[in-house]
Amino acid sequence: MLFAGLYESWYPERNQPEVTFTIVTCAANAVIAKIHDHLPVVLDERVAEDWMNPRERDPLSLKRLLVPAPHDLVAMRPASPLVNSVRNEGPALLEFSEAATPDLFGSTRGVIRAFSWAG
Repeated sequence: MLFAGLYESWYPERNQPEVTFTIVTCAANAVIAKIHDHLPVVLDERVAEDWMNPRERDPLSLKRLLVPAPHDLVAMRPASPLVNSVRNEGPALLEFSEAATPDLFGSTRGVIRAFSWAG
């Protein structure tokens, strides 16, 4: 799965290059709109080369790629509250079950629904 992104290399201070990156988003599709108003632009392999072509003569023509992902590409599923903190890491964040997963303090309050890539 490929996301549309932009990067830039620049110099905030002399001799100190900085590379910054962002993931391009668009309006949410019907699945994601239930929990959020936008999602990353997903590029299929056929158009990824168009997106990454540095010789594109008409960059505005790439706006055609900034569309919501097909609804069957993502799926809703229960997620642990552990995903709510950037302090948490590891494969446990990807695990889920239909039962609520307790957080660090044993509570199942605040269990959210998250999305994953279908398939």
